[in-house]
Amino acid sequence: MKKILLLLCSLILIGCGGQTHEDGPFRWYYENGNIRTEGTYKNDIMVGVMKEYNEDGRLEKKVTRDNRGVINGPHIQYYLAPKYKNNDGDRLESTRVDEDIEGPAVYYWADGAREERTYVNNIVEGPAVYYWADGNKSDRRESTYVNGIEEGPAVTYYVNGDKREFTYVNGKMHGDAVYTYRNGRTDQERYENGKKVYDSATVKSSSRSSSYSSSSSSQKGRYNLRGDISFSIVVSGSGDILEYSGFSDVYGVQGNVSGTIKNNTLYEDGVMGIGSIDRNGKWIKYDGHIIYK
Repeated sequence: MKKILLLLCSLILIGCGGQTHEDGPFRWYYENGNIRTEGTYKNDIMVGVMKEYNEDGRLEKKVTRDNRGVINGPHIQYYLAPKYKNNDGDRLESTRVDEDIEGPAVYYWADGAREERTYVNNIVEGPAVYYWADGNKSDRRESTYVNGIEEGPAVTYYVNGDKREFTYVNGKMHGDAVYTYRNGRTDQERYENGKKVYDSATVKSSSRSSSYSSSSSSQKGRYNLRGDISFSIVVSGSGDILEYSGFSDVYGVQGNVSGTIKNNTLYEDGVMGIGSIDRNGKWIKYDGHIIYK
């Protein structure tokens, strides 16, 4: 209450240079001619929607003031450089209750990502959902905030149907995690302070590759998965994948990807895959399924 009373005194007595204002729209300007603030006065109090701009003319805030001049209602905060150098272009759309952020809000990153969250007394609390910048709601992370920091169980859902279940400790992934593929197969993972320190998929891939010869033949051909699904692979002399097209519901890849074959193990986009190729280039093995040439 003290904060609101002080604010009302400022709005009523101080205004702009201590002078009174006529009812109606107003604008204040920077020395360079750009608008600094625009809104409406009523009974010498700023009420309704008010906009604040930075010196370059970019909108910084869009607030709603009640008949006391106190910020209540929809509120948009734009984070702009140089004041917010690391957040330039981000914005927070929220609701203010007697100046404080309360209730549901959405934080938008400049790259298009966003997070739906809830505030209690200006602090993020409770469930939150983060959506990646591609805008696909099937590609999201669900977590929980405690006193402004992500804590406890969380789940990331990927657009291909996979998911990762893990735990946040003090805002970082920590402890055991499970990655579940859409076909039901699972891999065990472990994180320490946000860094992955164990992945059973890597261990299994290494085990498979060690059972084959270290020589890899270049090959070009069409391979059929269980006779009903097909894809094509073209490998260069250095083991680079020149073309990979089609669809494998076991591996969950569709379209064209890049990668390499080294030590008889298939790598895609720099990540170890779960497949192997024999020394004669006769077949490729994915997760126990033989793909015949």
